[in-house]
Amino acid sequence: MRSRWVVFGGLVAGLGLVACAAPDGWGGPGTRVGGLCDPVDGGAADAGSDAKVSQDAGADVTGPPPEVWVAPPLPPCDAACDRVVRCAVDGCEGFSWVNAGALTEQCLDTCGAGLSAEVEAAADCGAVLDAARTRMSGFEAACERDPCLEACEHFAGCITQECEAVGADFAVQMKLGCHQGCTPAQAEQILAVTSCETLVGYVEADSPDFAQQCHGPPPSGTCAGPELCEPYADKVAACMVDHCGDPMAPWEDGLRAALRSYCLEAADCPPPAAVAYVVSEAVTCDTAPLDEVGPAPPFTAMCEGTVGATAAELEAGCAKILACPGGEGLGSAEACSVLLAMQPGAGTRAACLLEAEGCPAVYACLEGL
Repeated sequence: MRSRWVVFGGLVAGLGLVACAAPDGWGGPGTRVGGLCDPVDGGAADAGSDAKVSQDAGADVTGPPPEVWVAPPLPPCDAACDRVVRCAVDGCEGFSWVNAGALTEQCLDTCGAGLSAEVEAAADCGAVLDAARTRMSGFEAACERDPCLEACEHFAGCITQECEAVGADFAVQMKLGCHQGCTPAQAEQILAVTSCETLVGYVEADSPDFAQQCHGPPPSGTCAGPELCEPYADKVAACMVDHCGDPMAPWEDGLRAALRSYCLEAADCPPPAAVAYVVSEAVTCDTAPLDEVGPAPPFTAMCEGTVGATAAELEAGCAKILACPGGEGLGSAEACSVLLAMQPGAGTRAACLLEAEGCPAVYACLEGL
């Protein structure tokens, strides 16, 4: 059976559509291209025109013509933003396909009838970029220079400097990932933190998983103490119930017990600094890293009420596990019930445990964990 804590390690971690449209000149701006985005033939009709089907000279033309699927035109803002992105990548020093995703999101968030109409009417990319400069806040500065390049270089350099457990390859990956999702506003925030220790500390507090990648697994005895883990477990469990409502309420005691043990003694326990940050008044159930706990895996079934067994049934089954050699390591029946509820097939496993007589039968119910 796997370590009872392996499923809790990512509890507060992280707590990081471009339409398939043809380039201008391939069937008109915004036209979807069939064949998994392969360029259409040079003779393809413009968007909105009738599709034509060529036939071999010897083909039988007496029957009805074959049906040809023609994708509908993109919604106005999708088509406009697709064209803005392509023109920006071609005509701006600050944009490339690496950060095109962030530009697409910004464009779709701010797009309205004015931008879509101007882009549709634009004769060339120059006019498209003029429309973007007028309609999209910060576009002109971002077009001239990509602040994310400098910001992500600073971020990656700080990781190399402060994270003794990572190598140069990891820093390169972090730089690329940073650039792919970075926005000018985020770049300003990163560059405003000149201290590498402070910058990396912010990320560590937000993501215990990153903290362990940065520094390696904590040595024995470096988990937080009861003075932090007790309120940590209470707060995280309460936020999960707050987010999920009635379906999660019966699991609250088990969640609290499991989280307390995870915080106090797990091999991958969260760093004390991260626990202190979660417990602080700066973090609420509606802010990271607690804003998504509950509905997100591996707690989804408990949140949606689709475990297949009740908390009481799994606790009864866990009482049998705890009575068998090796089961005592699971702590309490409440914590054990949460562990089982997080696994696929919890309902079947609960039914098996409730009928099991003797430890061999109990162990058989746990196969696959």
